[in-house]
Amino acid sequence: METSSQAAISTVLRQAFVASQVKNPAYSLRSFAKRLDISPSALSEILSGKRRISKKLAERLADRLALDPEKRQAVLGAFAGATAAAPAAVAYETIDADKFAAIAEWYHFAILSLMETKDFVADTAWIGARLNIRVRDAAAALERLERLGLVKRVRNKLVLTHARFTSTDGVLNLSLQRAHAANLALAQTSLAEDPVETRDFCATMLAIDPDKLPEARRMIRAFSDQLAAFLEAPGKQTEVYSLALQLFPLSH
Repeated sequence: METSSQAAISTVLRQAFVASQVKNPAYSLRSFAKRLDISPSALSEILSGKRRISKKLAERLADRLALDPEKRQAVLGAFAGATAAAPAAVAYETIDADKFAAIAEWYHFAILSLMETKDFVADTAWIGARLNIRVRDAAAALERLERLGLVKRVRNKLVLTHARFTSTDGVLNLSLQRAHAANLALAQTSLAEDPVETRDFCATMLAIDPDKLPEARRMIRAFSDQLAAFLEAPGKQTEVYSLALQLFPLSH
């Protein structure tokens, strides 16, 4: 019987392999092994439970899979004697696909962030004015957030049930696609309308080795967490910003 640590990493590997096959039915075990930088035979034995995984190998596989901080900690934390080699996990609450679909419109997450500003008022007209959305949309969004347990009322005040939220990762999801598309549209509007001193846009064209993408994804998530921690540190939180980083292919 697999121990909890072996089961944790092998489950994540199976999920990642299946997700890749959903996107590309021709995706092979050999291709997956190349992505993980291990031999196909070793990968086959790991997936079948015939080969034990050391914590060091588990860390390397987690890096190659570009696991988000919460999932990485959950996997590596199952290994006895886990050390500080794994980065500290950020406290995220994962929103499953069905729940995310209900709040995929960008302003739901903007309201959650707006609730952390010093002058927040739980009034739909005030929220609508701050986010430039219709009052009825603000009211409907607040109702959904409360119904789904993402916010709650404490002594007639709205409070967050969790500091940060993340969506499921690595699987094609139309709601997520629409959310990303909406965020790109918001960025385009900001580029055209917001003063340059209130925003920052940059782009770099690169010739890359695609085998480095898993590690690049992990680095992007780590940087995003670090920058979010810096910007959200106690201070004068008065505005809501969107942090969006894009890395995508131009050649095919």
